[in-house]
Amino acid sequence: MKLYRLLEPTPVELDWLMQHLGPLGVTLAPLTLPAPVEPGALYIYNSTQRMDLPAEFLARVRSAGGCGLLHLGDEYFRSNLTNYAAFDFVVRMLSAAPINGPGVFPLALGLTNDLGPPVTTPASERPLTWFFAGDWKADRNLMANAFRHLPGGFLSMPKSFYGERGISRPDYLLKLASSRFAPSPAGNVCIETCRPYEALHFGAIPLLPKTRFADPYRDLFGSHPLPTFYDWEAARSFAGTQLKSPRTLDRLQSECLDWWAKEQVLITNRLDAFIAEGRAGALRASLQSRFANRDLGKFERMQVLIGQQSPQRLMARAAFAVERMAYKLKTGKTLSGEWSIQGPPSLPPDKPGPSGSQQ
Repeated sequence: MKLYRLLEPTPVELDWLMQHLGPLGVTLAPLTLPAPVEPGALYIYNSTQRMDLPAEFLARVRSAGGCGLLHLGDEYFRSNLTNYAAFDFVVRMLSAAPINGPGVFPLALGLTNDLGPPVTTPASERPLTWFFAGDWKADRNLMANAFRHLPGGFLSMPKSFYGERGISRPDYLLKLASSRFAPSPAGNVCIETCRPYEALHFGAIPLLPKTRFADPYRDLFGSHPLPTFYDWEAARSFAGTQLKSPRTLDRLQSECLDWWAKEQVLITNRLDAFIAEGRAGALRASLQSRFANRDLGKFERMQVLIGQQSPQRLMARAAFAVERMAYKLKTGKTLSGEWSIQGPPSLPPDKPGPSGSQQ
């Protein structure tokens, strides 16, 4: 079974995808644009932009039969979901209740590429109490304000739109492997990010957010041991309590890591069964009936997006919108920029610096 990319960039989750698809006999085909259409092929569409696949391509996919779509990156829920009706099954990251259902497999964002082997150093033996690195976002700022009061952590949260730079990728991974807790706040709009999975890979205990209307990690995994909170003050208080007992801390770490090891096997097994069902044509009618003439309406889309926000996060986002407007009026420029884990290594944790500071 071949896996074709429909766009040029290599997904940062490709290793994670192949971890689960490789055992099913899936191989990544060399990049060819436009991608060839073959019976039973898989196609990756990876973009935050709206997905509008050519009608001729969709017609050929429908005629070929047994084809699946791996839809990645649609964090703003912009895509034209009527495209789904041409496929026999869809695997989607960053899914939501109006999209989930027969024919759609909601897959966790999972691990990013090139992480290397897992690290299982006991939490009680790690030098950092907590660690976070990432560009400034509303929920991240709320987290940082709370965790500043928990000593022994390390924070790197530049504002890339002002030209600030974060720590290097190797430094980021090293600090994850040296941290007891890894607060994992929401990204641009969605609560789920790759950070909890990276934390688990390196043996750190992720601390997860949820809102009154959205708990995506529970939606993905059901009951799980990963500590989850409505606000970051509660998360910081929980971490502070756990840190008082090395035995309790290590027990929590073991519970989280054991669960994650088993969950990855379950994901592969569930995905295997889903793809087999899809390739046999058992899901085609469901996808056609659900999506042939249906896309997310504006109201549904706003429900999904607002459900991912807490009241505090909405206020922080509004404040940043005002900051962006003021900056544009003053300079004539627009605040924009995406953070990447690049740049010079940060200073050691005991020597605060401008891009990374000990807390």
